[in-house]
Amino acid sequence: MFKMFQGMSAEVKGLSFVSFFVAVGFGVQSPALPVFANELNAGSTALGAMIAAFALTRLITAWPFGKLIGRWGERRTLSAGMVLLAITSIASGLSENGTQLIIFRGLSGVGSAAFSVSALSLIIRASEPDSRGRTMGLFMGAMNLGFVAGPALGGALLFMPPRWIFLLYGVAVALTGLLAMRVMEKDHGEPAEKRAGGAPALTVIDAFRTGVFHVASFTNVALGWIVYGMRASVLPMMLLTELHEGPKWIGAGLAICALLQVVILPYAGRLTDVWGRRSPLIVGELLLALSLILLWLSPSLVSYLICMAVMGVGAALCTTASSAAVGDITGGGSGGTVVAVYQMSADFGMVIGPLVAGYLAEKSFTAALLVSAGVAVLGAVLAAFMPRVTKKEIPKPTTKEATAA
Repeated sequence: MFKMFQGMSAEVKGLSFVSFFVAVGFGVQSPALPVFANELNAGSTALGAMIAAFALTRLITAWPFGKLIGRWGERRTLSAGMVLLAITSIASGLSENGTQLIIFRGLSGVGSAAFSVSALSLIIRASEPDSRGRTMGLFMGAMNLGFVAGPALGGALLFMPPRWIFLLYGVAVALTGLLAMRVMEKDHGEPAEKRAGGAPALTVIDAFRTGVFHVASFTNVALGWIVYGMRASVLPMMLLTELHEGPKWIGAGLAICALLQVVILPYAGRLTDVWGRRSPLIVGELLLALSLILLWLSPSLVSYLICMAVMGVGAALCTTASSAAVGDITGGGSGGTVVAVYQMSADFGMVIGPLVAGYLAEKSFTAALLVSAGVAVLGAVLAAFMPRVTKKEIPKPTTKEATAA
């Protein structure tokens, strides 16, 4: 993967490393959280609240941070997010009861939203149109590699008190934030138009007018629904209760999916630059649907593992193609709210997918699989009609709309 970073700017390399490290930290905390909650005598309901608080605050604060980017710039917003992540991680480690841990986990979600929205907005703006797919593939690949490595490292660190893992991560995030400040271009909070060399700041309304953004957002909902939601909830439950396999295969399946996604992402980025955004997005969505259909047609351990493998490849194609499409419609300018809504679409899918599929699975796993596959097929159909965006097709925001952004 390191060779694939050749020719990339220091900004892209630095942000990829920072995203990798933040993702590692998120994964490191995963195995430590239930152990820490148990030490604080917090029950399963409280543990669920700790996990939900992080996801919920990420979802509801992404839009405000998207708007804040237009005033502060990506650099300052990202800095604020990393500072908040560092402080709240340390505060989490110092928690004395379950309620405090829930609160600090929720505030960590706010920091995560600030970081992820500004990082994605900046990496889009720092990428050239003809290599945007490759840039997004490498950036997402670094982040996913962190998600893979994090839980394993977290499990290995459980020889120490779990609260120390949160404390160490907080300190490490602060140090990584200093690195991020050195590699990022200083925007000094200048207006979006000035930072982008005269390109207008794109509003969400303008983005929808391109005929591309609603497709990218919906395919991102499908990605969140299936890959980030069902993969870790309904599908493992099916493995245990329907296929009657042991819990060890849950980890094996998740590892297969994540590792293939990491391996394929850089190549998916290159395909996105060569083929355009539409074809990889169609193939990716169809692979997501196919993974679930295969499991429905032949429910077994082998098909479960194949399902996870196909899902990883599909996720890699969808992630790079849809992110590159969003980058195309910003036209090289700043589009903080556009990026925020795009990110929120995946978070929304990650919330609604397990709920809907989980409800259906209580009646029939077949219904859960086919309905979820239908969501991905619909994404593929929409992607088939997605227009190609050129600079002439990017609408310029009116003064009123730009102010509202």
